[in-house]
Amino acid sequence: MVTKHLYDFATPGGGGYPNDDINDHQAFLDAAAFFQARNGYGTLILENGEYIMGVQQFRNVNDPLPGPGWNIEGYPAGVSPQCKSLIAWQNGFALNGCSNFTISGGSSTRVRYRDCLYYGTFLRDSLTDVVSSAVGYPAGASRCVTCNDTLILPQHLNIPLLHAAVGVMFTFTHCDSITIRNVELHGNIDAAILGGKIHPDGMQTAHDGIILNESSACLLEYVHAHHFGRDGLMIMSEFDEDSTTVYMEQHPGLTLVEDIADAQEPQWRRTVLFSNQVNYSRFNWNGRQGLSWTGCSGLMVEDCEFNYNGAGRMSSLPGAGLDIEGGGGPMRVRYGVFNQCRFLHNQGAGITSETGPCYGQQDFRFNGCVVKAGENADAIWANTRGLKFIDCQIFGRVDRLFEQAEDIPYDPEHNLVFHRTDFREEDEQWSYLFWDTANWENNCAAGPHKLDLVAPNGQRARILFDSCGFYTNCRGTLRLLGRALTDVFPYCNGGLGPYSGSDTVQDARFVVAKNCYFKNTGRLRCSTTTNLIAVDRTTLSNFRIDVPDAVREAWNAGDTYTTEFGLTSWATPSCLLTNFCSDVDTTYTTYDEFPPCRPFYSDGVSSWAFCNQWCPGKLEKAC
Repeated sequence: MVTKHLYDFATPGGGGYPNDDINDHQAFLDAAAFFQARNGYGTLILENGEYIMGVQQFRNVNDPLPGPGWNIEGYPAGVSPQCKSLIAWQNGFALNGCSNFTISGGSSTRVRYRDCLYYGTFLRDSLTDVVSSAVGYPAGASRCVTCNDTLILPQHLNIPLLHAAVGVMFTFTHCDSITIRNVELHGNIDAAILGGKIHPDGMQTAHDGIILNESSACLLEYVHAHHFGRDGLMIMSEFDEDSTTVYMEQHPGLTLVEDIADAQEPQWRRTVLFSNQVNYSRFNWNGRQGLSWTGCSGLMVEDCEFNYNGAGRMSSLPGAGLDIEGGGGPMRVRYGVFNQCRFLHNQGAGITSETGPCYGQQDFRFNGCVVKAGENADAIWANTRGLKFIDCQIFGRVDRLFEQAEDIPYDPEHNLVFHRTDFREEDEQWSYLFWDTANWENNCAAGPHKLDLVAPNGQRARILFDSCGFYTNCRGTLRLLGRALTDVFPYCNGGLGPYSGSDTVQDARFVVAKNCYFKNTGRLRCSTTTNLIAVDRTTLSNFRIDVPDAVREAWNAGDTYTTEFGLTSWATPSCLLTNFCSDVDTTYTTYDEFPPCRPFYSDGVSSWAFCNQWCPGKLEKAC
């Protein structure tokens, strides 16, 4: 084991020291080469102060590489990308196949990408060499052109669309026992030269803080990764899920364990557990995700922040705080524990977990976490097996509710569970349920899909709410809706089919809410009868309701609130007829003054809009 400071790799130009405005990129490369040669086994010390990273060099399409270590990958990557590279660029510090290595900062250590790095799509005039951002609508086009479109734009010189990436600050591939602690990683996207969108859903190319690629037993601690164009942290795999190779045999240097749940699978298909850990860290204000977890099962996260991602200068989909999006095979994503974490005000959902019922992505637990929806977004997309929220606070809507497929064996452990978790329309400052103000003011008709605190949205899943609270004020409603046995059910491979279970009672796919509490403090009047809560095909046990005894802003004495159990117009049989909703205790509260209506959350950031009209919804602000 050896210990080195970055200044041990100082370059002739002075790089390798903090706080001198000299680019330290080459010193990082030289340090990486040193530790790569000894397969890790040491510590790199970064002193207090700011180091600078980031190297790009203009190139013509057919020019050779400037030297070893340079990248001219186009987008999409492959043999024939639509967009060739505008620039040659270099990744930062990278190790492959190393172990027992630590990067250690101090109390105020920062690594920052330099100003004026190109990122996005650009045009370069072949006669004048003038470079311009490809953000406008070309002649005859109805939207911005991206790298997924025809290469040649209809302009007078037929200038090809070009691509620019920035790179990744720290990359670890097939590494074991890597530790990064006490460092701030600053992507500096606000000082980048932005081009147009590379992909129709945003900037899906390299500009990241840390990538752990098929690396095991790694620890990130007191890391602050922010303002990167893509992700603050990515945990990923490039292993082919259809390969017949036994992954663990190919990588004996990694600390890996096979998932005992896959004992019946062929060995080459068994899930591999990588056992990584992230503690006391922040991944905020990145262009796409705070954390993208797309491969390598086994992750423990303690007291971390994933806030405001996709809500800054630019936004790429999904724009989530945490995106769990794995595939199949040994690298499928399983077993994540998130303790005391915050997922606040991201442009997309705070937590996205969206792979459906059949991929084997499963078993994630959130303990004591706070999730707040961002502008034009939900709090959580909860479409993953074995997803459990314990002692959490959720502000805004939960969507994409998980429902198990009918053509695979049913396992109750895979059900979606909320335990001692509160769902709220508002906090002390904002409302987190998006509504269409014009429709609301006219007829309260901004939904109900936009107003449900917990909504089926076409998926009526088997869900357990145990000892939960539901709190609405001015505009939120609560709807709990199960699925009838006579309905069609999701099947693997995207199909639908009949119910194939053994239950014969009508509540076989009911939602269950036991020992729960619903409180409304005065919904705005919608009509003479304004609905507060609607329940059907749901089993209620010890369900308490606390509602006002008078309508907020009532127009006449006949205005009333309704709590509807058994809406036979759209769901039969009603739970009243089958006695599933009979265990309900209602209290009527008199308000001398109703609590104020909170304004809807707005991030207040003037996002840099690049031709968003083509994108569905309101994922970016208007141009």
